[in-house]
Amino acid sequence: MTEIKQDFENIKFEQPIQQLVGEKNKQLNVVPFVPTSSLEQLLGQVTIEAVQKHIETVFSAAYFKMLVVGNFEPAEAVDAAQQVNQMLKSQPLPAHSHMPSRMVNIEPGHYIYRLMGEDPNMLNNAVVATFYCGMVTNPTDRTTMALLSQIAKDQFFDQLRTKEQLGYNVGASTNSFSSGKLTLDMMVQGESNPTYLLQRIDSFIHGFRQTLVEFDTVKFDALVESIVGKANEQLTSVDTEASRMWTPIEEATYDFAQLADEVESLQKVRLDDVLDMWD
Repeated sequence: MTEIKQDFENIKFEQPIQQLVGEKNKQLNVVPFVPTSSLEQLLGQVTIEAVQKHIETVFSAAYFKMLVVGNFEPAEAVDAAQQVNQMLKSQPLPAHSHMPSRMVNIEPGHYIYRLMGEDPNMLNNAVVATFYCGMVTNPTDRTTMALLSQIAKDQFFDQLRTKEQLGYNVGASTNSFSSGKLTLDMMVQGESNPTYLLQRIDSFIHGFRQTLVEFDTVKFDALVESIVGKANEQLTSVDTEASRMWTPIEEATYDFAQLADEVESLQKVRLDDVLDMWD
């Protein structure tokens, strides 16, 4: 119990960027979450008897996904799943109890969420800007987003980290939810006021269109070739093969031809398509 309390306490002293990214994912998720502060309050009510009872009932109802990779026949894979089910001796978990991760449907606009840190000695502040950018189920959206993200990531780091020196933790990345939403995240952590950090992100956003307009087509073609080459890399182990196959399962798209579709789409994407997505 002491270790759990300490873990909860340590969360308050994490870097602002870590706290903010975690909070952002919670706020954008449709499935409700319990704040850490509430869990801390409940710790005092936990007893050994309650834990033991929970252990006895935790698998009374279950829902599981299983990926079998290797030299197996389909019937053998099904048999493995049935053995797991027999060992658990569980009743089926109702559908409403295992909802997939879904993103909140936010209407177009500009929204700000503020999170106050609890570490009085923390000098750093952080800002994360999130943009909706298409659907994960659309191969063209995925490939265009991959190109947009790569260009934005390099330019964003160069401008805010190298030139403006706003902090050491500067980056841009993509994210996806099983509901199909694709997002582009831009984040900065530094000692500057968070309002100023947000202003610098906004300034980058407003100027980035011109960056895309002037982007060198030779560099763009090389970027496409690089992403295609990475996608076509031979898998070196069963682990990497399983990891690649698990992604569409985890995202609940079950599109196992996703990578092949992306490679085909990449051959058709042009710089104008990236510009259209940004617009």
